[in-house]
Amino acid sequence: MDIKRIVLLLFAGNSIFTIKNEKTKNHYTFRVKKPRSAAARVWNISVMGPYNNWLYMFTLRNGNYHFSDWYSRVKPEDIRVKAFIWFLNALNRERLPDKLSVQFSNHCCRCGRRLTDVESIKANVGPECRKYINTER
Repeated sequence: MDIKRIVLLLFAGNSIFTIKNEKTKNHYTFRVKKPRSAAARVWNISVMGPYNNWLYMFTLRNGNYHFSDWYSRVKPEDIRVKAFIWFLNALNRERLPDKLSVQFSNHCCRCGRRLTDVESIKANVGPECRKYINTER
């Protein structure tokens, strides 16, 4: 998958994806969700916890990371936070290492509904959301 497509899906509004280092086999699953009531270019970043629960990490607003001591479940020095920030920086440089794989879930990256048909699963976006995915952001 090319980098522009990854960025498009990542910030579609409700994406769930896993990054995996093929060499070390380390992997982390993240959720990038745009709050419905928030202004443009604001996303809440969460990581999958040990019990398949979402742990809020920080808010990404206009390219800046905003941590909250009273709300964040994961501290800035956590390896999962560092991995996500490293991943974003690699996307900004438009260069992902060969050893890194990115896999999106079988849910629409825009609305979060489960995808059922093969074409939607391959696109990572449902048929109703496809018309919006290229115009938003």
